[in-house]
Amino acid sequence: MTAIHDDKYEDEIEKNITSDDVQAVRNSAVEMPESLQGLTEEEMAAIAKRVVRKADLVLMYASTLP
Repeated sequence: MTAIHDDKYEDEIEKNITSDDVQAVRNSAVEMPESLQGLTEEEMAAIAKRVVRKADLVLMYASTLP
């Protein structure tokens, strides 16, 4: 099921994630876990893309609830 959504929204999600978004995460007041420290901007952007995709799916599902 997620493969359908992944293909449908992949281009839109890719456009929404910028290096400024990645930098904002790195500069946030929340301490970054050790497992994420030292990742390149490309790796952080890929993680952010997956997070946004999953959040979109949750929101789309929630909008169908009564």
